[in-house]
Amino acid sequence: NPEECASFADVVCIGEGEGMIADLVLQLEQEGDWTRVLNAAYKKDGLLIRNPLRPLVGNMDALPLLDFSCTDEFHLENGAIVRRTSVTDLATEEIPFVSSRGCVFRCTYCCNAKLKQVYDGAGYYVRKHSISGCIDRVTALREQFFSKAKYVFFVDDDFLDRKPSELREFSESFPRNVGLPFECNVSPLRVTPERIDELVKAGVWRIRMGVESGSERTKKE
Repeated sequence: NPEECASFADVVCIGEGEGMIADLVLQLEQEGDWTRVLNAAYKKDGLLIRNPLRPLVGNMDALPLLDFSCTDEFHLENGAIVRRTSVTDLATEEIPFVSSRGCVFRCTYCCNAKLKQVYDGAGYYVRKHSISGCIDRVTALREQFFSKAKYVFFVDDDFLDRKPSELREFSESFPRNVGLPFECNVSPLRVTPERIDELVKAGVWRIRMGVESGSERTKKE
């Protein structure tokens, strides 16, 4: 909801933000015209200005490793700016990792439905790390930031949205290279004994699955 957000901020980001935030910082640093930054939206004379979108990130493996270093981490808590210096302030026992972006479904309660509208015609919305790229990154996160982590949490919208060959590769490679239990989100529409078997081989210990209904009676009772 960029129009509402822009009432409380100088500029908001529409869609993916890696390129937008880098360009914004560069323009501010050079005292340039930040109002031309792609993916930016802002209010001028009470009207919302929405700049054009840059292309979706296509190659997930080309993205930089997530930075959990806490060298420059600040949170807003109860109206005060609080500095965070430990990775445990961000994640206690797990290594959080998103191995894909987007979801093939259009559940009305989910942000993906709106984001698909935002990016309509801009390319294929669902993108994934390769299995090798996924495992390399989880391994690097463990070595650099989460040496005491007890498990991995794949925060993907639907971790089972993979080809059978990819799940087999994951079940063989993940225990060998990472060796931690993991949990993941899945869609009930993709759950089969064969797919769950591959997750078990890989070391799954918990699966999160949402089941929705349009019936108020079903939801309440």
